[in-house]
Amino acid sequence: MTEADIATGVLLEAHAEAPVDTAALGRLSRGKKIIYGLGEAAEGVKSAALETFLFFYFVQVVGLSGSLTGLALLIALMFDGLVDPAPGRQELATPASSNLSHRYSWRCALYLAGKGG
Repeated sequence: MTEADIATGVLLEAHAEAPVDTAALGRLSRGKKIIYGLGEAAEGVKSAALETFLFFYFVQVVGLSGSLTGLALLIALMFDGLVDPAPGRQELATPASSNLSHRYSWRCALYLAGKGG
């Protein structure tokens, strides 16, 4: 079991039968937590910049009202929040012995390439 498995709470099927003592396996160091946080901060800055650009484009260039533009962005973010967890749930529900996780990873990669991040 890797530190990433411990951080995300994912248990491998081989370890699912026996209880796992996470204290004995160790916790993430403060430095790794900071690095993960900085990576997520970069994702947040990218998303905010994209949303700001889209809002400006639709209001100033296309001529859509600010209210409708905000509503469109709200609907897009809500749809994204509902759809994004589906591949993860599907992969976790698949038995580890079936070796299908790589297929799910490729599907997710194609989906992320299509939606732009």
